[in-house]
Amino acid sequence: MNTAVTTAAKHARHLRSEAESFAQAYHVPYIQREKQSLETLLASAPDGLFILERDTISWTNGHSYRWYHPNTAVLRLKRLARGQNDALVDAAAISPGDSMIDATAGLGADALVCAGAGASVTAVESEAVQAVLLREGLRRYPFAQEWMKQAAARITVVHSPHTGYLQSIPDGSTDIVYFDPAFYESVDASSGIDMLRDSWNTSPLQAEAVAAARTKAARIIVVKDHFRSPVFEEFGFDRLHRPSAKQHYGIINTGVGRT
Repeated sequence: MNTAVTTAAKHARHLRSEAESFAQAYHVPYIQREKQSLETLLASAPDGLFILERDTISWTNGHSYRWYHPNTAVLRLKRLARGQNDALVDAAAISPGDSMIDATAGLGADALVCAGAGASVTAVESEAVQAVLLREGLRRYPFAQEWMKQAAARITVVHSPHTGYLQSIPDGSTDIVYFDPAFYESVDASSGIDMLRDSWNTSPLQAEAVAAARTKAARIIVVKDHFRSPVFEEFGFDRLHRPSAKQHYGIINTGVGRT
């Protein structure tokens, strides 16, 4: 990435050391803010600029603006804490100690919820900028509850196309593989999803990815998509019908067993 990192103007002095560490970790230049406008800074970062803020991280290239926020995950985590069900947690039959690959991480909301249910999650994201925002955002976000912070710490973000990643790992090395491809039809009008529309990977789920998941998932593969999507029948997922819900889940029980 031909990008750079700077700090929010309001907290520039306090965040300088963190920005320098970020620059070293990601091999990008650090540009001191020094009351300069973003427009001025972007002249030195034509592919975009990461901006460290006190509680989050954002990125802009002057035309698009993205930032990390857990979106609906915090509300779902609170429901779990009250003993209420979550559709994804139920579909994947997650138990504490499970391992899971979220193959289409995006904003990481589903990964965070599954981690909150006790899973250790590898969040695979194909888009480089989004992978950085997710990794650093999970670390910086001011979760109100300690157990939510612990859930975020159980997520490992990997920047990779998910098919290649799945093909590279040993058979039966994770309990669950989860796919949430770009919806066959749009059903989510949240600001978080809108933020990614100009950058997310809109490729449909591929047969190669499902084939790899069949050997890597020791127990189950889960997919989420619009109820009209052909993905369920095309790849042999058993659909879990959700009356009045536009998002359906499908499962494949692999029976591979852990290696």
